Amino acid sequence: MATAAGLAVLSQLNDKIYQELEGYGKRIEALIKRSAEDSGISVIVNRSGSMFSTFFTNKPVRNFNDVFNCRNELYTKFFWSILEHGVYAPPSPYESCFITASHDKSDLKMLEDALYTSFRLISNERHTH
Repeated sequence: MATAAGLAVLSQLNDKIYQELEGYGKRIEALIKRSAEDSGISVIVNRSGSMFSTFFTNKPVRNFNDVFNCRNELYTKFFWSILEHGVYAPPSPYESCFITASHDKSDLKMLEDALYTSFRLISNERHTH
């Protein structure tokens, strides 16, 4: 059954789907960067196609030590804030997000709203403590 399911998925894949996923990936990367920058927060987004990770730093992230040295306490706040706005991201900064062919423009709009709200919240908390 697992093999049949895998083959069924593979039969649906084509260049158009990969182009759409790449487009969504670029858009999400830009949304994350822009919403963080608008809130005065430094982030790096590592992305390959439809897989991406967000790191709270202004330095390149290339390995475990780079991730370890990020502001991971901000990632924790980010995770909980966007979750409260209906977006589930990995609970750990050591994991990646994945976009699927089932995501659509309404999902991206919800993500955009959650990102702006969450980064503003994090920025406000940083300035009040």
